[in-house]
Amino acid sequence: MKLLSLLPAIEEALATDHSVVIQLVSTAEALLDRRLADLSAEDRAEILLDLSPREIVADYLDNAFPTRAMESYWDEDGNERSRPMVDEAGNPVHSQEALRIKAETLELLGALPPIVPALDAIISRFGTDAVAEITGRTRRLVTLPDGSQRLESRTANQSLADANAFMGRAKRILVFSDAGGTGRSYHASLDAKNQQRRMHFLLEPGWRADRAIQGLGRTNRTHQASAPVFRPVTTDCRGERRFISTIARRSSAGSTVFWRCPSRSRTPSSMNSWGWLRRGSMRLARQAPSMPASRPWWPTSWPSSRSGSCVRMPMAP
Repeated sequence: MKLLSLLPAIEEALATDHSVVIQLVSTAEALLDRRLADLSAEDRAEILLDLSPREIVADYLDNAFPTRAMESYWDEDGNERSRPMVDEAGNPVHSQEALRIKAETLELLGALPPIVPALDAIISRFGTDAVAEITGRTRRLVTLPDGSQRLESRTANQSLADANAFMGRAKRILVFSDAGGTGRSYHASLDAKNQQRRMHFLLEPGWRADRAIQGLGRTNRTHQASAPVFRPVTTDCRGERRFISTIARRSSAGSTVFWRCPSRSRTPSSMNSWGWLRRGSMRLARQAPSMPASRPWWPTSWPSSRSGSCVRMPMAP
């Protein structure tokens, strides 16, 4: 559902000289392993798999769809209640109307087009030459231009190479998960070749707000050419919208605090090295996309400091 709006937004960001970072949680590797385990040796020679959750939903409907006929009765206290019907032999009685609706629903579900996982859909749309994948999965299924599929193995070195390709501007799209984003930075560093403003799409926040906020901090660091633009991707599901609002509220409430040592030089060059140490939680960028990327991030005024101590000072808005 989110891909219908995400993919055009990625193309728009690339057209406006942005580098795209997509944050997600699921990689569908477990589903791929189950599909591969069911294949024979002959089928593995020409792989053609459907990684959509259609079979899981079909199994759920087949086993959990209510088809038992119910009957009303009166208990000892005179209250009307209902219970499953049984025939004279004690066998359960099923409603023919419910069985018909169940069969029609399964037929409609089987006729739906396959729902591709988000990570595979992004790679299929833009290609492996443009997308850097930083996840924890060990193999992936790549769809070739002719429609055939190829199984590729993934290692930690390949993820590191993709991260370096993104920071070197060889690839302008990066997708990372919780397993692949630990301890890494994808911001517009002044030391990297790719200094384009990051367009950070929060596609799958997961179920822990602290991890989602930590993932947002991967593209918002010190010593960067421009602040990122965060864009959460949501649906009309009220539960998801409420969770996204919690993440946005915690992110906007957090402030980045700097500790300035009075003995250090007050020039901007020394602020990026020894004069400044970052403390506190991640701060969401308050810069609009239209603002110039050359706006200085350091404060324009300096508070008075006491000799021999460090002064706590928030970053300028």
